[in-house]
Amino acid sequence: EHGVVHQTVTLREVDPKVSVVCVGRPETKDSWFPGYSWQIAYCYVCSSHLGWRFRQVSKSDDGEDPDRPAKFWGFSCSSITTESAVAPRRVVFNRDSMAGMRAFAA
Repeated sequence: EHGVVHQTVTLREVDPKVSVVCVGRPETKDSWFPGYSWQIAYCYVCSSHLGWRFRQVSKSDDGEDPDRPAKFWGFSCSSITTESAVAPRRVVFNRDSMAGMRAFAA
């Protein structure tokens, strides 16, 4: 509908040393994965867009299906690097930008 193509890799987990900030309330509208909500994920260090976090909003009656994890990440291929470090820049969040924001050091 919007004409934007994203090359995305899905990940079950994110390295615990990586700090990710998820912004906004979980949204189910326009989810690429039925039964999952999404939030936009940014790098806490440099504030670059990484991708999205997806969380299951409805569970099946027959227990947890390993092919349908409770949560997973969808990172844009362009946000993934093999570099061991990035040059941090100072990011200032104001009170308005902090509303609805949840920080995760996964």
